Amino acid sequence: IDQCLLESLPRMRCEQLRVYYERERTLQKQSFPKPRSTNRKKQRISFTLSDVIQDAIIRHDDKE
Repeated sequence: IDQCLLESLPRMRCEQLRVYYERERTLQKQSFPKPRSTNRKKQRISFTLSDVIQDAIIRHDDKE
């Protein structure tokens, strides 16, 4: 085996690993949507009092 070939093996392996990880990274980006940011303001829905009372009457719910 040629000495030059033996010396270049680590570089070749490193290049193979770099290409492999690049390919895996692009495949992961394509298959998974970005996670939502966690610092978003939480949405809060409020109903008018008349809507709450009307809903309670319809459902016979006397909690409200």
